Amino acid sequence: MERNHALDQDRLVKELRLAGISTRGEANRFLEETYLPAINGKFSRPAADPADAHVPLGTVDLGEILCFEHERKVTNDYVVRFECRLFQILRTNKILPRPKDQVVVRIRLDGSLSILWKGKALLVEEIQISKKGQSDSHAA
Repeated sequence: MERNHALDQDRLVKELRLAGISTRGEANRFLEETYLPAINGKFSRPAADPADAHVPLGTVDLGEILCFEHERKVTNDYVVRFECRLFQILRTNKILPRPKDQVVVRIRLDGSLSILWKGKALLVEEIQISKKGQSDSHAA
């Protein structure tokens, strides 16, 4: 629909009105059986090269691509703050970012979180803040 949006935005509404369609089910049926075949017949053109350009996915991990990423700075005490949560970078990491270095907080579609520095995942522990202001550490 994206490529057709300018066309459909005006024409589709008028076609639905002319056909007397007022429910979502009728509109979907009209789209599939009448409107789209007519529009495709009028405006579609064959591809310049009919060869299939799809390639196999290979070893790509879509979970690492289809995610949300947020940049954060490391504090002086090696803590990363993200959405009212605190993550302590553990000293057991082979190399540590320095204070004020940028890290990436990655949230995957399943809700899991990881913190990366220079493309490598860091070992972190979430610091739980109690209502009294005391902190407790839990592995993240």
